[in-house]
Order: sequence, then C-alpha cells, then structure tokens
Amino acid sequence: MLKVPFGDVPPPEFVYLEMYDDARYLDDNQSVHVYDRLWAHVTSAALGEEESRRFILRVAHEFE
Repeated sequence: MLKVPFGDVPPPEFVYLEMYDDARYLDDNQSVHVYDRLWAHVTSAALGEEESRRFILRVAHEFE
C-alpha cells in the first residue's frame, strides 16, 4: 500500500500491483483494506534481519 504525501490533507492510499507485462493501481477502499491486511500478514511472518542473513548463508552453503 502506498501513501503519497499531499500537502496538509490526508494522503491518498492506493495499492500498486506490478506484473510481468502490466501494472495496476487500486484505490477503492475494499482493495486497499485487503492488500493492507495481506501485507501485514506477510511482514509478520517474515524473518527478522539477522535471521534472514543466517538463513540465506545456510542455504548458500548448501549449494556450494
């Protein structure tokens, strides 16, 4: 979800979807809400910075 500063008014919220051969901007409230919840779910499940580093190094070592 993107929030673009717009002077003194609240920033408009929209979702940018990039695909192989196209891109779309969604600004209806339902889409923004769904993608905001999805992003929150993905980021809460993601590894932290240090855990990510260790994971990447371990996987890289397996392919040596």
